Amino acid sequence: MPILPVVIAGTGDIWPRGSKFMKSGKAMIKTLEPIDITKYNKDNIEQLVTETHNKMKKVYDEMVTAIQ
Repeated sequence: MPILPVVIAGTGDIWPRGSKFMKSGKAMIKTLEPIDITKYNKDNIEQLVTETHNKMKKVYDEMVTAIQ
């Protein structure tokens, strides 16, 4: 099964941890392209983790900038 990365930004601002109520604000969610995992195995799994993290972090940073 491919990995389907989902990136969420802004929810911490509108619904702070421990709060019972949401505040007014903006949040975004974006689904990225599926990642084919067939080229990965136990010897290069860290590469998969790093590549996935980098893709998601780039999109997250763009989303945070767009929300501000």
